[in-house]
Amino acid sequence: MARATVSVSRRESLSQDAKCKNYAGVSAEFADRLDLTDHQHLRIDNSQYATYYRIVEISENTAPLVVHEDSLDRFGGDDGDEVTVSTTIPQAETPERAAKTGGVHEALVDDGHRDTVAVIAPHAGEIEKHTGAIAEQCHNLLRSRGIDASLWRLQGYSHPDQDISSFRVWHFSKIMRSQDSYPALGRIVDRDFEYVVGVHRSGYSHVEVGGLADRGLRESIGEELHRRTGREVRTDTAEMNLPGTAGILSENYLSGPDDQAVHIEATPWICDREQDSAARAVVEGLEKSPKFDPL
Repeated sequence: MARATVSVSRRESLSQDAKCKNYAGVSAEFADRLDLTDHQHLRIDNSQYATYYRIVEISENTAPLVVHEDSLDRFGGDDGDEVTVSTTIPQAETPERAAKTGGVHEALVDDGHRDTVAVIAPHAGEIEKHTGAIAEQCHNLLRSRGIDASLWRLQGYSHPDQDISSFRVWHFSKIMRSQDSYPALGRIVDRDFEYVVGVHRSGYSHVEVGGLADRGLRESIGEELHRRTGREVRTDTAEMNLPGTAGILSENYLSGPDDQAVHIEATPWICDREQDSAARAVVEGLEKSPKFDPL
């Protein structure tokens, strides 16, 4: 943890992530002092506000910490503000404290040796609302059926006084390029789970069931999601907006050599009103698939 003065820039290289604007640059000296690397995540605390950035530039002869001026609302900052910088994103906040003050809580339910199924929600809390609840219900249903399962969630919230969404403040991207920034994740990152299910929320009217898992497994889950929610479900990654097939994505990265990872993009309606139906569809879709052999 260190203190740094924020410098503001309009460099295009710091604004390419148009949706969240979470790119930052650091000086080579500052990187050496904190042992920072390219793509590493940084937490910025400025009085009562907090957010995170991804390092995309490490340069000589630059200010210690540089962000685009369009991203200042993410931590209520301004040019010349002195902020606290940390390479650990969740700061031991309880879920209640994070929700009340605008922080992030990392939750892991795991006994340290189960390698069968991992259910994850990397954008839980208010980031992609109710995805954490669906993931938790999936985990509980799997356990109730005697299936070994672990649950990992990142729950983020904007400060009540901030006039921007939690999505803008805490939508984590490329988490696996900064694994050490998330201590609970570090406890399972090398486990190679046989199956991984990632729960996400999109703005679409249809559901997408992507990821690197075999299409048969994804279709089985998709059929159950359609049956229980009545929503259009796409399982052909060529027809998806967010296919979730990149190896760096959390669910794909956590899966074992067979790559049985499922990336679910649920609709707002399902996340807000049909959490139980979605969770049951996922678990029953897994169980009905010939590709699913958890024993």
